[in-house]
Amino acid sequence: GYSPKLSNSTNRANITINPNPSDNIYNINTNELIENLILYNISGVAILEINAPSITSFTLLQYPAGVYFVKLNNNQVIQIVKQ
Repeated sequence: GYSPKLSNSTNRANITINPNPSDNIYNINTNELIENLILYNISGVAILEINAPSITSFTLLQYPAGVYFVKLNNNQVIQIVKQ
């Protein structure tokens, strides 16, 4: 029978954002180059997009407290909380 090859999950980038929650600066910790970041509010509306050669941090200082979603390189989504 046919047996599909499963992708090796260890190749997937391990990305963390901290501190989380925070009230201002969030740091992106990964061994992958992050060149695109999109911030969504709890309603799923994109409120910020950053395109840069290497994104290592971002700020939510100008946004109200609440839950947000960060999409990195158009694939991985991480939930963050602003205090």
